Amino acid sequence: MAARAGLSEPLHRDAVDEPPWYNANSLALPVASSDESLVEPWRLACERVGARLIAIRADVVEPNRFNRLVRQYDNKAAATSHIAMNLLRGIWHPDGGVEALVVADKHGGRNRYKPLLSEAFDGANVITVEEGAERSTYRVGKGELRFQPRAEEHGPVALASMTAKYLRELAMHQFNAYWREHIPGIKPTQGYPLDAKRFRAEIAEIQRQLEITDDVLWRER
Repeated sequence: MAARAGLSEPLHRDAVDEPPWYNANSLALPVASSDESLVEPWRLACERVGARLIAIRADVVEPNRFNRLVRQYDNKAAATSHIAMNLLRGIWHPDGGVEALVVADKHGGRNRYKPLLSEAFDGANVITVEEGAERSTYRVGKGELRFQPRAEEHGPVALASMTAKYLRELAMHQFNAYWREHIPGIKPTQGYPLDAKRFRAEIAEIQRQLEITDDVLWRER
């Protein structure tokens, strides 16, 4: 998909942007068996409210791309917002004339999203409905966009959160499998701050031999 003017990052990138652990080994899905007893209640609940899942989309942001965006915007929050808006524009755009309700978590402490939305949607007219700590709401074309804390109280946002968590687990599965091939017996990591430092120290020598730069491995912020 070609990126529209105003955002430089395409939704789909070349494989060159991927770290080596994604190409080193295959991963059979699902990693863990699903609880089939939940499927039918979920289906019935969706039928009651007239909801239907059309698609799930996500954007896996590896450290090298994240670092590049942080350098570009000189701000971690701005980089995160850019990524989110780039994903949204790949799903919906006001030029299409389609009605939509978009609900999202607040981006850190940000309350004002009008400039961000205007950039994401190529200078489209963004109407501010409300802006505040509890909710920021905007109208763009036939769409309403809401940013609020604790947005996971809405089913689709909770599903998006679970999808992101699952993708992270799959990514760490590949990551750990790659380093086990080079350092048999190394204790796996989930990538959270304290344990990540331990893991980084343990792979440092092999990382140097494999010529894997820190930019591929480690987020700057």
